[in-house]
Amino acid sequence: MTDEKVEMARAARDAVQERVGILRSRQTELDVQIDGFIEKARTGDVSVLEEMEASIKENNTIKESLSETERELADRELTLVRAENEANTAQFWRVIAEARGHKADFIRHFRAACLSWGSFCVAIDEATNVGNSLERAPFATAWLHVTNAIRELTEKIDPFFEWETKGHIGNYGWNVTLPAVVPMVPKFCEPKSQTEGDDHGA
Repeated sequence: MTDEKVEMARAARDAVQERVGILRSRQTELDVQIDGFIEKARTGDVSVLEEMEASIKENNTIKESLSETERELADRELTLVRAENEANTAQFWRVIAEARGHKADFIRHFRAACLSWGSFCVAIDEATNVGNSLERAPFATAWLHVTNAIRELTEKIDPFFEWETKGHIGNYGWNVTLPAVVPMVPKFCEPKSQTEGDDHGA
């Protein structure tokens, strides 16, 4: 949305600019008119002298008014530039604040994604361990369902493909890369396989 102060400054500039245009146009008309009177006067036509004098007087008035209006136009232009600069500066810092918010959201969501991915891996490890125990139990006939369930969960996950098919568009040429989403767990809740490995190492 255009800043109201900028709109007011532009409207004031445009009004003065229009006056300058009118004055310049009238000045051009008078210059042509005066030249015509001079040509007639040179041929001895004295009937144009009064009109020529009036035109010269008006032309001088126009020149003074034009000079003053052009100075006003320069001031209005400067006021507009300052207003636009102020508006652009304010807009810049608004966008910066918005970008900071998005960055904070991204970091928070990225951490949540890594933790969710870690929880998923922990659950898969546990499911695999439980499934392996089922293979040695009398219920070996259920093993196929166990392996199918684990395979279904561990198939390659490609959220980008799913998002694109649902209308999300990426790759605008932004020179920005994202870190990989890696499985993570809180330090106070490490996977059993990791803590057990550390105990064995000790």
